[in-house]
Formats: sequence, C-alpha cells, structure tokens
Amino acid sequence: MVILVDLSEVSGTDMTFEHVNATHGKLARHYKTRGLLLHLVLYAPEDLAFGMTRIMQSLAAMTDHVKVDVFRDANELPSFLPDTKRAFTCIRAQAQRQLSAATT
Repeated sequence: MVILVDLSEVSGTDMTFEHVNATHGKLARHYKTRGLLLHLVLYAPEDLAFGMTRIMQSLAAMTDHVKVDVFRDANELPSFLPDTKRAFTCIRAQAQRQLSAATT
C-alpha cells in the first residue's frame, strides 16, 4: 500500500523521538502481521517536518514492512510514485477539494 502524505503545512510539533519510534513500531507490527508492505511517501518541504520524516525513514530502514521516502520538492513526486503522471500540486488540489466537500 502506498500512501502519500502532505506535511507542507506543519509548523510545529510536540512529537519527540519516542513518539516517532512508537508510531513506527505500531505501523511495523500492523503490516508485519498481515504480511504487507506500507510505503509512505512524505512531502516535507520545511525543515521541521523534513527532520521528523528523516527519523521515520531511518527507523523504517530496519524493517521489511515499512518503507519511507521523503521529498522536499513537489517536482520530485514522479520519481517516488512512477505511476503518477500528474504533478503533486494537482493531486494536492484534488485532495483539498475532496476534503472541503466532505466537511461541508
């Protein structure tokens, strides 16, 4: 399963390494027991989110059930999701429209 996560609006966090490690552990156990691979593609253009995602990426390197790719430049999306022909900005705009429709 591939999940694209947009962290471009993250401006602060109370998460510590212990929180990130615990989250990774839960994900790894969940997907391991099902024999599946979770592939997180994380868009983190700002330093804070980028640093936190790199921690997750380092932890994921220790398991076969969670893969994490991190990108800072929206133009790099196709290299992480080769089947995607659309630009990240188009995908983001569609998701925002869907979220707006769901909350109104």
